[in-house]
Amino acid sequence: MDELLFSVVTVTLNCANDAVHTAQSVLTQDFAGYEYIVKDGGSTDGTVERLRGIGLTVHMENDLSIYDAMNQAIDICKGDYIYFLNAGDTFYDPLTLKNLAILIDSKYDIYYGDILLLPLKKIRCYPNNLSRYYLFRKNLCHQALIVKREVYKELNGFNISYRYAADQEFVWRALFRYNKTIKHLDLIIANFLYGGFSTKKANRKDSVRERRHLVSQFYSPLESIFYGIVGLYFLNPLKAWIWYKVYQKQSVYSYHV
Repeated sequence: MDELLFSVVTVTLNCANDAVHTAQSVLTQDFAGYEYIVKDGGSTDGTVERLRGIGLTVHMENDLSIYDAMNQAIDICKGDYIYFLNAGDTFYDPLTLKNLAILIDSKYDIYYGDILLLPLKKIRCYPNNLSRYYLFRKNLCHQALIVKREVYKELNGFNISYRYAADQEFVWRALFRYNKTIKHLDLIIANFLYGGFSTKKANRKDSVRERRHLVSQFYSPLESIFYGIVGLYFLNPLKAWIWYKVYQKQSVYSYHV
């Protein structure tokens, strides 16, 4: 392997079938310049044994949460860019990494593509321009993000005080406080299996409370009120279209060709 461009990471804990499904997707990538890091938090259901059975090295270490596990994996990674693929998720097709390598030009700190939501079979296409308003209303899930390893290092990875929204907090911190550059790629990266930890009914209340706290750290009270009103106002699709045409000109983060 001449150049290690990507570190693809999956963190696991008692998810044998999903972990193997994801690993097979990674191993069939038609691209040589990547490493695959599997970090397990102490599975007892055979996850580790099954992954080792298909030839993978599994790094085992106890962790406090999924984001703590992701931080531990970052310390192992050696690629220029890190990409997290959850157990159960898969690459969109075998050419995904090859296509990413063609599109990435190393000028930007963070790249993000689009995802296919399963089982809905709905493509989530993110905009080229990310305004503060857009990020207030919608998150970029980490399955859409390709981030320079040095950026994760500089920002000390994910803030594990957040149990549900540390990936969102990372993006906001990188853009709002560290002024990191970001670019959208016109490429579907992953098949994202909707229905994760934060969407479970038992976790929703805590997840909403955590997001409110997150918003208070990055948005002023006036912004929160304004964007909340705007969000209700634009339930009307026509008004939403008009607003988008006007507001995108004020975008805070826009990529340049």
